[in-house]
Amino acid sequence: MVIAKVTDEMVPQVREFLSTRKEFGFSRDWDGVFNYKWKHEDFPYGYAIVHGQNILGFVGTIFSERVIAGNKRVYCNLSSWVVDDGHKGARSLAPALLAPALKTKDVLLTSFTANENAQRSYEKIGFKRIDHQQIALPTLTALFAGRMREARGVTFDPDEIERYLNEKDGKILRDHQNLACTHLLVRDKTTGRYCYVVGTTSPFRFRSLPRPFHILLKRFLSRCNFFNVCYVSDVGFLMENIQVIKKHLWKNRHSLALRYDSRLIPERLSVLQYKTQTERLCFSSTEFRVGDIDNLYSELVTNNTY
Repeated sequence: MVIAKVTDEMVPQVREFLSTRKEFGFSRDWDGVFNYKWKHEDFPYGYAIVHGQNILGFVGTIFSERVIAGNKRVYCNLSSWVVDDGHKGARSLAPALLAPALKTKDVLLTSFTANENAQRSYEKIGFKRIDHQQIALPTLTALFAGRMREARGVTFDPDEIERYLNEKDGKILRDHQNLACTHLLVRDKTTGRYCYVVGTTSPFRFRSLPRPFHILLKRFLSRCNFFNVCYVSDVGFLMENIQVIKKHLWKNRHSLALRYDSRLIPERLSVLQYKTQTERLCFSSTEFRVGDIDNLYSELVTNNTY
């Protein structure tokens, strides 16, 4: 058995291996692991345990080159870490799957997995917890907030959004344009100041209710979702225009709530908000600030999950 880089030639084999894993039943075609615009030819899709003609383990490595805290860095989001538990040799090599990524020079590694076993394994090799809470704001409250500012322009059209973005944000938009992300721009028509937001959407789930309320609510909520913030270009401008943003999220995207990791927006946005526990893990070979780490270039956006 050997640890091998997953290149284009190996992708069909790895897809077949992943399709048999019940741990990842939410994914169908695995495009989120292998199909994204920013793929760099110097970096693999991941690393696999290869035994003869068989794949017995895999970890996805979504590499990208980014400017973080003013410095150009190699960023790598780890995903889909799984081995064949029925094969003793593969189990023993599970930690070795991470070794090549850990050895990448000046790399910033993250893992956004919700799997507790994987989290504990990552922590044993030095990963740090960078999140403890997610915040959610109801959007419907914006409908009662009075008249919106006429000087604000809001659009969800990527082609229109790109016209107003600086070089950094323009690259982010182009990199994520083929994914199931939602792009939002709120702009001051007079000054040109803007806030560019990238988010994913997830179904709005609820506990069962007595009939007939269950049926009526299910029909209503089947068209609704959470809007999950993954990137904010200007937190201050977002705070100034949160009512405008919430109103348009409901009106144009049927988002019942705006949700975000607490490190992305440290200030309180509303008195009407609720918190849930979450865990995001991060490891860096050099110093970093938690606020510098967003959710872009990761499995959250490639799989449209949260």
